[in-house]
Amino acid sequence: MRLGTRAGILIGAALVGAMAHAATFDHSVWDELLEKYVDSDGRVAYKRLKSADAPKLEAYLQSVAAADLSTLDVNEQMALYINAYNAYVFKGILGGSSAEGVFARVGFFGFGKNRVAGIDYSLKKMEDDVLRGKFKDPRVHFALVCGSTSCPKLEREAYTGATLDALLDKKGREFLADSFRNPLGAGPKDVKLSSIFKWFAGDFQANAGSVGKFIARFAPASASVCLENDSCEFEYIDYDWSMNAQTGEKP
Repeated sequence: MRLGTRAGILIGAALVGAMAHAATFDHSVWDELLEKYVDSDGRVAYKRLKSADAPKLEAYLQSVAAADLSTLDVNEQMALYINAYNAYVFKGILGGSSAEGVFARVGFFGFGKNRVAGIDYSLKKMEDDVLRGKFKDPRVHFALVCGSTSCPKLEREAYTGATLDALLDKKGREFLADSFRNPLGAGPKDVKLSSIFKWFAGDFQANAGSVGKFIARFAPASASVCLENDSCEFEYIDYDWSMNAQTGEKP
């Protein structure tokens, strides 16, 4: 092999490696908004955000709409869609929509053009076709926040490809330790759970063999032992669809 050809190959390989290493999406604006407007209980100051930083949210969503998935690995893509879902929920709420009320939910989740990487989705389609259908990681249910009180607490930082696995595990442990959203109970049989585990039971079963076995990965040690041996009798608590806004912060 001639020296020039070999040098060209090495330089090309180095460039490809550098590009692969640099293939991350910039979520810094979303990260800033979450830190600024979400409190430790996962509640949002929507009114303040709307009056002060709505253009920043819109700028972030424009970058999401133009994202190039071909440059991103699987974790980066999944992080992008999680952040996009949660950010578009913000946009919907700032625009006067919400998940409060049965008919309101139909429109909130089923309609709307929420563009990610050049494709328009309703929130439901983004969740079902991409986040559940493509990635098939049921931990996503710990990260998606539909703007309601019974949703998992909103994380105060953006997901990234580098932090995705650790944050999803953290959110799972937090969600199962949250006695408001998952009372669990200390009895040998009865376990009270969020309705999320009923609505998406198939996702958890496909991943771990059963809902109980999946939950056991994240539940506190004090939780009922029936989870591991699939002898639990689950009771699903009512879902609170009221907005996850801080006091006085409904837009």
